[in-house]
Amino acid sequence: MLKEIITAIQAYFKAHHLIFSKNNYKWLLLWGFLYAILFAGGLLIFFKTSTIFTETLISKTNIKHWLQSNNTFLTYLFITSMIMFNWVLLLYYFSLFKYVYLLLCSPAFSYISLKTTALLNHSAGKVSKEQILALTKRSSITALKNLGWQTIYSIVFLVLSLIPVIGWVIPIIALITEFYFFGYATLEYKLHQNNLSSGMAQKYIQQHKGLSIGNGLVFYCILIVPVLGWIAAPIYSIIAANIAVKNFEKI
Repeated sequence: MLKEIITAIQAYFKAHHLIFSKNNYKWLLLWGFLYAILFAGGLLIFFKTSTIFTETLISKTNIKHWLQSNNTFLTYLFITSMIMFNWVLLLYYFSLFKYVYLLLCSPAFSYISLKTTALLNHSAGKVSKEQILALTKRSSITALKNLGWQTIYSIVFLVLSLIPVIGWVIPIIALITEFYFFGYATLEYKLHQNNLSSGMAQKYIQQHKGLSIGNGLVFYCILIVPVLGWIAAPIYSIIAANIAVKNFEKI
């Protein structure tokens, strides 16, 4: 798996070279700025709604009154559990936002993935509407399927995060899961172009989890950088996923 993660990370550097050496930075201007605007607005909504949700949960369960009548250690456990709960909730927000954006921008990502394949193959072939539509349909179905699975995992993680001690490691597990599912979505574009069915693509990704985890890891590292990272992250991830699959092995 380590080799696969390294391959996925290296693919981002190659993606950067491809974007700027071939004057493809125009891809960043429209779809990158759109993502940055949606991301900033989504963050604002999350922090407002999560605070309301947490306060409502505390007031409805009367936990605050119970804590005031108990010792400091129990209060400490409760506070840490709520911190873990909010981290997992934040990650689930990211997953929801990710799928909305993947669905909205799937035609653009399909086009970029197809153009990346052409550039890597040193081909000047045009991308047809039929290719874009087929790839858009496939990626959208995969995104919806993964959304369902990740929602189930997230509900389990939210419950476990409230358990003292055990809940302290749940955000890390949830984060790795987020890396995996995001990478899954980006790798899917290239795997479809390699004529793998949905079942075959799923099997391939399960066998090479490092490629998807590595892609998602770098995506979120880039996302940490305000504005500039928000603009660059989605486009880089699509191109890097394409490069990673091509460089890792012949399918």
